[in-house]
Amino acid sequence: GRGADELSNFTLKQSVTSAPLPPPPPATEPEIQAQAIEGPEDDLEADISIANFESSRRDRMATARQNRAMQRAKNKDGFPQPRKRGRKKSIVGYTRDVLQEPVTGGNDVGLFLKYMYGVKAWKTWVQFRNDKGDPTEELRFGSRPIKLKEDILSCTAAELSYGLCQFIREVRRPNGNTYEPDSIFYLCLGIQQYIFENSRIDNIFTDLYYTKFTSELTKALKVWQPQLLPNGQLFCRIEEEHLWECKQLGAYSPTVLLNTLLFFNTKYFQLKSVSDHMKLSFAHLMRCTKSLKQKLTYLRFFPPMFKKDKDTDKLQFGKRKRSDEEEEGAMEIAENTDNPLRCPVRLFEFYLSKCSESVKSRSDVFYLQPERSCVPDSPMWYSTLPTDPAILDAMLTRILMVREVHEELAKVNHEDAEEEDAFE
Repeated sequence: GRGADELSNFTLKQSVTSAPLPPPPPATEPEIQAQAIEGPEDDLEADISIANFESSRRDRMATARQNRAMQRAKNKDGFPQPRKRGRKKSIVGYTRDVLQEPVTGGNDVGLFLKYMYGVKAWKTWVQFRNDKGDPTEELRFGSRPIKLKEDILSCTAAELSYGLCQFIREVRRPNGNTYEPDSIFYLCLGIQQYIFENSRIDNIFTDLYYTKFTSELTKALKVWQPQLLPNGQLFCRIEEEHLWECKQLGAYSPTVLLNTLLFFNTKYFQLKSVSDHMKLSFAHLMRCTKSLKQKLTYLRFFPPMFKKDKDTDKLQFGKRKRSDEEEEGAMEIAENTDNPLRCPVRLFEFYLSKCSESVKSRSDVFYLQPERSCVPDSPMWYSTLPTDPAILDAMLTRILMVREVHEELAKVNHEDAEEEDAFE
């Protein structure tokens, strides 16, 4: 369809514009690298703290309330919310106040990724290690010692991968304290963004060269939980916009597209564990259209309903009329007409277009293993094999670091509690 073609053109364009370039010579290093390395302004945890988060949050919530009031008054510009029937979840509509462009001011905490925190933290850490000069502490790639480079762009993929493994264990704040896990992830996202900004196509979160690093990062992030503030808000430093900016969400590659589907399914369909996602299949998701003053396309998710009778399992998600119980348990997410490249419906359709016809009716798999040899213009991006659960676990661990994911999960839990109270 038109959405799949648009995404195909987008990925082809990205593959051309993101072609790898050699590291710049010292004489033409980006001006940004010559900036001061230390100073209070470079302390991520001091700059994005609970104190200034609450202040910024109040301003943003006031703006959001204003926008929602205007939206209700107009109702033509956004997506109208259908009435709930029973316990069925209402459509999650993307409106213009939700997906506003990131603010590019220097004082708007958390609205965009300040990637120089990661670049400067790496440079400071490398200087510290190199100044120590302890040969027993040097990194080794096989039997070959690795000399760490302050310039990230001068590192090979192997050097950067092995260096990052050590970096996330040893990096410290300017005051010498350890970083929180969400700050470690923020620094790594900053390094990734810096790499992309300088026309290098390594993806430290998905490329095979960085498997050891992603494994170590997953372990480091597992212990993290969002902090609940006295006012009931959740505090964490990672925002959804950061992942879009760093090209960890979108249709840039088969693995990034998988990560995006995992993100949407976690945030909007309440799939919070690898086992939840492993139960998901093509038969649980359906593209639907309805008219509510205007034509609306959305994804409908039917949560798995497991029955003891094995003979009925095969028929459960065939082309039959679904039961009232299944219909009432369904959840929906609307298309994003404001930004098609971030539209869950179009990205789902694009995923289907890159899968073999033989898998599209299967009720035992959804996340497929990317083909090793595919390129952006390959007709097929995925094999018929399921994705390794360990890869899904690493992706899900990073997704569960995102503030908006936890806010959405908390909002749905609150709605469920209210509905249960109403039924009692």
